[in-house]
Amino acid sequence: MENCTFNECGAYGLVSVGGDLEARDCELTGSRGKGGYSYAWHYPEKKSGKTTLVSTTATKNGSWAFLTYQSDLTMTDCTISNNGAGVYNYRNMTNTPVTSSLIDTTTFTGNGHYALINYNNHLSMRNCQVSGNKLHGAHSYSWFADSTLPQTDIQNCRFDSNGGYGLINRRSDLVMKNCSLSRNGSRGHGLYSHNLRLDKSIGSANISDCRLDSNANWGAMTYYSHASFTNCSFSGCGNGVYNYGYDQNPNNYAGSLTLNNCNMSNNSGHGALGQYNQSFVVQNSTASRNGSYGLYNRWSHDMRVDNTTVARNSVWGFISYTRDDVLIRNSLMTDNGYGAYLYGTATGQNRLWNVTLANNGSTYNLYQYNGNLDLHNSIVSSSRGAGYGLLRVGSGQMNRSHNLIYGHETDLYRTRLAETEIVADPLFADPANGNYHATKFSKMINAGTNMAQVAFDMDGVQRPIEHTSDIGAYEYPSELGIRGIREWTEAARPLAAN
Repeated sequence: MENCTFNECGAYGLVSVGGDLEARDCELTGSRGKGGYSYAWHYPEKKSGKTTLVSTTATKNGSWAFLTYQSDLTMTDCTISNNGAGVYNYRNMTNTPVTSSLIDTTTFTGNGHYALINYNNHLSMRNCQVSGNKLHGAHSYSWFADSTLPQTDIQNCRFDSNGGYGLINRRSDLVMKNCSLSRNGSRGHGLYSHNLRLDKSIGSANISDCRLDSNANWGAMTYYSHASFTNCSFSGCGNGVYNYGYDQNPNNYAGSLTLNNCNMSNNSGHGALGQYNQSFVVQNSTASRNGSYGLYNRWSHDMRVDNTTVARNSVWGFISYTRDDVLIRNSLMTDNGYGAYLYGTATGQNRLWNVTLANNGSTYNLYQYNGNLDLHNSIVSSSRGAGYGLLRVGSGQMNRSHNLIYGHETDLYRTRLAETEIVADPLFADPANGNYHATKFSKMINAGTNMAQVAFDMDGVQRPIEHTSDIGAYEYPSELGIRGIREWTEAARPLAAN
């Protein structure tokens, strides 16, 4: 059907049963019940049909704007606005092929309940706006354990300013690129993805180039997931990003959280929290000015931080509880309420290599509670003359060399200065403005030890520039980009012939 209007009907504006439906340039407006209903199940073939909506508007209907059942749903250039609820595509039977919702260049706004529910279908969304709905934005949900697990694939979409969650994804793998999930309301998060499949295996959530800012609760919360975020922003939320990896089997931490080139800043609570994961990896990222912890590892097995700035967080910059290993390399942990807290066990190893911990409050800079500490080429300093520098409490061993420790009321507690460690002002370039590079008279220069595991500094400069690496997150270059000439040898050279 084309160019049709269904206006102010009773229970339904449009009903299609037992076959395919295609509606183009239609209006479904003001029905007391649903704007449209398509039951696309084909008898006796027992297969799903197709529902296609093109350039169609559904507005001011009392219930759902459009409900589809057992259908491949395609929507293009549609507007779904100011209805009791938006669009619901539902598949109920387990022994039928998985159907799909393909939604392109469609706007969902001002709807009273969910803007979109996708139940037991593949969901693909492109260039859509799901904004300003009174409860949640979109909800994609898979319950049945089909041989082909439904997938959620979303690109170039906006899920902004909804009253609850921006996007909910349950029990299907999620891929999301170049999307905005921001300013969603007090009853939800920007993104909630629950990826535990019905066979109890852990699913995945791969999110890249997305903004998850200014949400009332978490920018992103993922459960039972291998969650990966690349080039994403979590700023101005209640909390930044959280993944819970426990899979309901004792001692089986199956999920993972990876943050690459992400920004977790200006959140009221934590920047990033990984809990009960097999691995928690943060690289090339920033966690700054959060109201609680910058990075928080709660009992994840393998924690790794590379080339990351953790700065100006109100409480701890970095806090880790684990029975296993922590590795931090080429990173800054500066100007936080407290620096780094490492809780470990006799079997775990906390390794900090070329890390700068500086000006973290007036109490604790680096706090080691139990566990083993491997500290090399690192700075533990303060300009305040207060608190503890390196604090050791409980059991565990320390293996330390080539560090600079300076400026606290108590630089070392329950441990002694190692032979290769330095007590000296690090002479940072401009610490008040976050510049923790060395200046040319700093004793950090050429005072480290060469480590193959730290081949580049935080700026990407290869270590060492000369024969020996520097202490701290940065190598020191001269104003010309090199240190300057340290040795000069003159050799005779024959004159050129006339």
